[in-house]
Amino acid sequence: MIHIILFALKVIGWIFLAFLGLLLLIIAVLLFVPVRYRIEADKHEEVKGRAKAFWLFHAFSVTAVYEKKLDLSIRILGFPLKGKREEGQLTEEEIQDNAFHDMAAEEASDGIGEDKPAPDVHIASLEDSSEDFVYGEQPQREIEEKKDRRKKRQKEKKIQKKIPSKGLFSRIKEMIRLFIKKIKNQIRKLLEKWKEVKDKAASLKEFVSDRENQQAFKLLLKQTKALLRHILPRKIRGRLYVGFEDPYTTGQVIAAAGLLCPVYKNSLQIYPSFEEAVLEGQITCRGRIRLYSLAIIAGRLFMNKRLRYLFKKLMR
Repeated sequence: MIHIILFALKVIGWIFLAFLGLLLLIIAVLLFVPVRYRIEADKHEEVKGRAKAFWLFHAFSVTAVYEKKLDLSIRILGFPLKGKREEGQLTEEEIQDNAFHDMAAEEASDGIGEDKPAPDVHIASLEDSSEDFVYGEQPQREIEEKKDRRKKRQKEKKIQKKIPSKGLFSRIKEMIRLFIKKIKNQIRKLLEKWKEVKDKAASLKEFVSDRENQQAFKLLLKQTKALLRHILPRKIRGRLYVGFEDPYTTGQVIAAAGLLCPVYKNSLQIYPSFEEAVLEGQITCRGRIRLYSLAIIAGRLFMNKRLRYLFKKLMR
């Protein structure tokens, strides 16, 4: 009996170790097997492009092709999740749109040629209300309220006519007073804005001069550079013809492109054109992205307490 129990425990242990080994293998594959990508672009008369990203020996792949329109395809173990649409085949959205347009055209055609009698409409005016005109079943109380409002307005107009208008000197004095008041308000607003800007500048200076913040910014800059070095293409091949209307701008672009020579050497050739504006050529680049490297960069940033504090403060 004891031997059977020990054998069962041994089998369970082996199964557990196998499961643990399989889990570790999956984690290692996810972390260390990179996602590779390849980008091809060509521009002469038309713009053409192709981009493909694949992982685990093309077990999972995404391909995007652009030739006048964008075509996207996703494959898992060689089987497409989204195949190419056959020529002339309509999508479900296009079928719904066509049905909607057909329905609208049918409704419009139903109304053609019908002689519908125009409704007999009478628009009541203010004079009609003063003559006790009632349209339909208008309540008598509403008519009385309109009469009262009309009498009140006429009474106010009579009172205003009796009040003597201000003289020219008084009006000029009032205009000057309003102008001075407006200037004072503008000056007060400018002073308030200046105070706000001054306070923000002082806070920003204190924030930047803080030693812990400076160290956090240096770490962020360093890890950003590491991230760019990791995800940018490692191999670039191509030939480009570059030119602008201003020859000085063309020279600046060529000088900036010269900084890439130590990285890509002669694999990327750029030919300047100082006579006309042109941007043509073809280029191919390859690269890879490894989850392990991204996790290391994210972990270094997350372990910095100051960066976590600044991120939480920014998200508020």
